[in-house]
Amino acid sequence: MATLKPEQLSAQIQSGKVGSVYLFDGPENWLKEKSIQQIIAKFFQAEVRDLNIDRFNGNDCSGGDVVSAAQSFPFLSIKRLVLVQAADQISASDSKIIGDSLSNIPDTTILIFLYEGKAGMRSEIPAQVSSSGAIITFWTPFPNQLPN
Repeated sequence: MATLKPEQLSAQIQSGKVGSVYLFDGPENWLKEKSIQQIIAKFFQAEVRDLNIDRFNGNDCSGGDVVSAAQSFPFLSIKRLVLVQAADQISASDSKIIGDSLSNIPDTTILIFLYEGKAGMRSEIPAQVSSSGAIITFWTPFPNQLPN
């Protein structure tokens, strides 16, 4: 995988065939959150949701914690979701730890990195995601793309 459009991600979610690693970038946070909510609704029953969703913030998480959560297997569910918000704020050393582990993420995990703007390919995480997962850029819709 390399890059997907948001519509292609939505089709993957509906079919139940999602990848293990995604990077969401671009300026449109509402569409990013909508995609996350689609994943949660499709793969996680309300009773076990809290047991299988981990949230991290790039400002204060360690690479080892993210990797540990991503390599954990789901509990009473078919999938586990690991969200890393503000992933562009992860330190270089933690990015290296995470980047080195991305090829070993189990199929039962959906690991999503959320970038505030456009992810630069010089960083370890985007470079590794482009080879072992998918990057989806969420742009603000043009006026002709908005519903009437």
